[in-house]
Parts: sequence; structure tokens; C-alpha cells
Amino acid sequence: MDNLESKAESIIDNVTTTSEAGLIGVSDREQIAFALSENRILITHDDDFVILHRSGITHAGITYCRGNAVQ
Repeated sequence: MDNLESKAESIIDNVTTTSEAGLIGVSDREQIAFALSENRILITHDDDFVILHRSGITHAGITYCRGNAVQ
């Protein structure tokens, strides 16, 4: 296994979901706080996180993916 494959596996092993973290139903701010406490990037298609980012909320990173573009 080369170094790139090793790094990719390490990243995949370090992914968690809202469900796995017990965060279903919590506010967007609470989700950001959890991600920040774990030094995790939040990946979302929810526009509200873009608004929170623009408001200046502290976070470890937010990746916004425009949702449901497939028709």
C-alpha cells in the first residue's frame, strides 16, 4: 500500500455521521460546536450552515455541497 492509499484509509476511518454522533434533531449551532470540539470538518447540503459561516461562527471547516443536483 502506498502512502496516498494509507492516508485515504486513515481519512475514511475518521468519518462520523450525525446519527453515529447522536446529533439527530439538535440545532445547527450544536452540530457546529460538536464538529469544532472534535476538530472535524462539517460536510453538508444545508444552506443554513452557509448562513452561520457568513455570520462569523467559529468552526473547524464547513464544506457545502449543493444538494440533489441529479435529475
